[in-house]
Amino acid sequence: MQYGLCEEPPNYGCDGAGMPSKCGFRPDHNISIWASPNLTSGSWSYVGNAIDVSDRPAVNAALNVSRGGGGDFDILVDDDGTAYIVYSQNYYMSIEQLTTDFYYSTGNSYMFQEYFVEAPVFLKKDNIYYVLFGWCCCYCMQGSGVLVHTAKNPMGPYTLQAEGDLACVMPNSTNEMSITKMHSTLIGGLPTPNQGCEFHNGSTTSIVRSQQNYIIKVTNSTDYTTYVWTGDRWQQAPDGIKGHEPQFWVPLSFDRNGVIGKMEWVDEFILDV
Repeated sequence: MQYGLCEEPPNYGCDGAGMPSKCGFRPDHNISIWASPNLTSGSWSYVGNAIDVSDRPAVNAALNVSRGGGGDFDILVDDDGTAYIVYSQNYYMSIEQLTTDFYYSTGNSYMFQEYFVEAPVFLKKDNIYYVLFGWCCCYCMQGSGVLVHTAKNPMGPYTLQAEGDLACVMPNSTNEMSITKMHSTLIGGLPTPNQGCEFHNGSTTSIVRSQQNYIIKVTNSTDYTTYVWTGDRWQQAPDGIKGHEPQFWVPLSFDRNGVIGKMEWVDEFILDV
């Protein structure tokens, strides 16, 4: 997202939602594309805008998911070229198979049971299909959870990973994630009540202080692929500028059965590209 240099809304992340003057909701925010051959600092170059304000209605119409009101989404193109879209709609999560031109739904759909969820990621690894999403977190500072669903078929049925939420944890002395400490060390932001991890459990917060954004697949010269989870750290810009809100990146761990391990905060990691 390209927010420009407007300031974060004060207090809760979604204060002023729907008001065109509030940063994060203004009609002049675009989606910009940057590319890098190896993810290193200084290697990124600007490609262009995926969505400009001027063409936003056309882009929305092109998705045209059959249930209407689609929000966050991700697209998986399977090995046979068939494409699927996972998207949030009215606080639920659905998958639909797309037509061959990717513009429309075939009508073949699957809906997950969880309510008040958003920010999906759709991937395939070792013939297992994964859909990851979390509790709705409207720019919420406390971050959200990560629920993992797996299936042998892209259209399901999907099973919720038994190990539970990967990110929402109870604050304690070891993870130092008390809401009070988060607030005292950041500029202006407050945890949004009943959002993100607090919707799941009012006493929890995200161990990585983030809401899921995307998973980057990085394959090195030996064909080993690392799955790098990325999350948005809402209301945590050091100078209060929304466009300066940081992200958190961490490699995911998979066991031999394809189970994704619990997430942990790390200050840095080495990525073999």
